[in-house]
Amino acid sequence: MNKKGIVKTAVCIAIAIISIMLCACSGAPSYKRLSAPKNLRVENGVLVWDEVKHAVGYAVYKENDEYLTEKARFDLSEYTEVNTVYELYVIALGDGNHYMDSEEVMYSYTYTPPEIISTPGLAYKLLADGTGYEVSRGLAKLNGNIVIPDYYEGLPVKRIAKEGFWKRMLNQFPETGANCNKWTTGVRFPQTLEEIGEEAFACCIAITEFNIPESVVKIEKGAFYGCVGIKSIKLPPRLTEIPDEAFEDCDGLEEITLPNGLKKIGDEAFHGNHALLSITIPDSVTEIGVSAFQRCKSLTEIYIPDSVTKISDYMFCVCGKLADIRFPEHIEFFGKGVVYGTKWLQNQPDGIVAVQGYMCDYKGSIEDGAEIVIPSTVKHISGEAFYENKAEVSLIIPDGVTLGAAAFRHFRGLKSVRLPSDLTCIPDEAFAGCGKLEVITIPDSVVEIGNGAFSSCTLLQSFELPPNLKKLGKNIVTHLSILRIPESVTEFGGFVNCHKVIHIIMSPTLAATVPYYTNDRRIYITCSPEECEYDFEALYSYSTDIKIYLYVEYEQDVPDDGGNYWHYADDGKTPLVWER
Repeated sequence: MNKKGIVKTAVCIAIAIISIMLCACSGAPSYKRLSAPKNLRVENGVLVWDEVKHAVGYAVYKENDEYLTEKARFDLSEYTEVNTVYELYVIALGDGNHYMDSEEVMYSYTYTPPEIISTPGLAYKLLADGTGYEVSRGLAKLNGNIVIPDYYEGLPVKRIAKEGFWKRMLNQFPETGANCNKWTTGVRFPQTLEEIGEEAFACCIAITEFNIPESVVKIEKGAFYGCVGIKSIKLPPRLTEIPDEAFEDCDGLEEITLPNGLKKIGDEAFHGNHALLSITIPDSVTEIGVSAFQRCKSLTEIYIPDSVTKISDYMFCVCGKLADIRFPEHIEFFGKGVVYGTKWLQNQPDGIVAVQGYMCDYKGSIEDGAEIVIPSTVKHISGEAFYENKAEVSLIIPDGVTLGAAAFRHFRGLKSVRLPSDLTCIPDEAFAGCGKLEVITIPDSVVEIGNGAFSSCTLLQSFELPPNLKKLGKNIVTHLSILRIPESVTEFGGFVNCHKVIHIIMSPTLAATVPYYTNDRRIYITCSPEECEYDFEALYSYSTDIKIYLYVEYEQDVPDDGGNYWHYADDGKTPLVWER
């Protein structure tokens, strides 16, 4: 008997003696001790015993711990250490009026794991560190419930392999079930599991529940992609990252419980979860990826913790019922298309819509010929802020405003724009698809122009690159006939299949490093035959269509030994070939 039991018994005996003495003097009835619990046994993980007549309850002791129960049963689910002997003491409790507590009864319990009959044919692979096994389908049939044991050949099963139970086929469509795994209805995870591999259960459309063990610390990309049958899921407490596409297109998922220690929610983690009603993001999260909640059409509210400072592209795009968004107090980045198609945007007043100085959209119609002046309260224009706006307008952007990638992409009515005089970067696709843009002046302060910055600007026939430009992206324009690249440029992405750009003027140093050109490119090198000591064979190896011309100012200086040479036209800008 433990110390607590001895003390309690001694107190009970003393009370009983005193009561007997008092009863002898007064003639009152004496206390009667209850019978001790009998027939103690374990049934389905629960310690049970026969009911004791007149008992008001029972006390169960384990070492220094006391547990009270009204019924003759005690749950043993917490006592699951293999090969450990647990000594439990049970007492029937009296009413303190007519019946005394019973004597205690000891029961010795040894936990024995239930026998698990695993699915035959599973494949096991010893992990590189030799501490356990990775499991996959192997030759097992996918029908019904997949049972994975905790141990294989004496070692724990720690990992579900990449694509372990995914029936990989082309053109899979979870929403219709086409080419998906329709046969697996459930899975019993090993309680020793630590990792679930990439796309391990992707497109298992008949599974309605995943009971992920608390031992799991890592889930990989697309692990449950397209599992349309699951309604709710609780993630294990030690998980710190939800990877990219983890629950993408889980159309039936209504509720998910995130662990308090979670740090990151990956790209498209819950993309297309049409039934998701609510989600609580813990304060521990510092990063939420691109399109993480895009097309969550049933979501009505969401609160982003202050620990998140980057609002990624398309985070809530086309969440049609999302009316209440609580953004963090401090934002360092606000991406493109974040609130497009949300009720939150619908509820904003017409005009420029901004969140903490980040312009994210222009709401309402714009009249042709209008001049839009970005207010001084705006510090950054996020991507696609004027997406698909077709009104023919001019735009004035004050100093101090920066541009996000694709800031004016598909602003189809933009005719002219005045950029900030202190702008240093025109990012990727900043004006891509601005089909009405005819002229633009790039400030001298600009040192970088990104990929496709002016692609598909069909009316933009010419512009001057700034003299201090350092970095020029790939395919920056698609419809210019002439592009002169300053000597200051040290990095140039080149052009690939840009059919309209045919005259490219650049230094020999830069020309020797530029990626390949196609479609009858002409490259005008800004050095004379005497100065050019560069081997251009590498350029020719990119494409047989390339023609390289060296600069000769006067016709009489054109060498007689062959070659291609050029000079400037009277305008000082247009390259002309010396015809011989």
